[in-house]
Amino acid sequence: MAAQGRVVLTGGVVGWDVMGRFPEGFVSQARRCFQNIRAILAEGGAQPHQIVRLTWYVTNIDDYLANPKELGEAYRSAFGRHYPAMA
Repeated sequence: MAAQGRVVLTGGVVGWDVMGRFPEGFVSQARRCFQNIRAILAEGGAQPHQIVRLTWYVTNIDDYLANPKELGEAYRSAFGRHYPAMA
């Protein structure tokens, strides 16, 4: 593959704020994580539509499945309707 430009790689992004505090609830933590990813992208000169892959590590599947509408809204507010490969 030939390419020009920059690549921004992230890893271990979690849903805490700048003080290292996690908000209550899965959706709130996911929303904060999405905001953190956007901030990292902005620092690297990238935008959400340039994300190629997201890997989510969920510690409680019941929390993940509990509020799909709110989780989807949090995702779309951060990344729009861009859906990269996800696992």
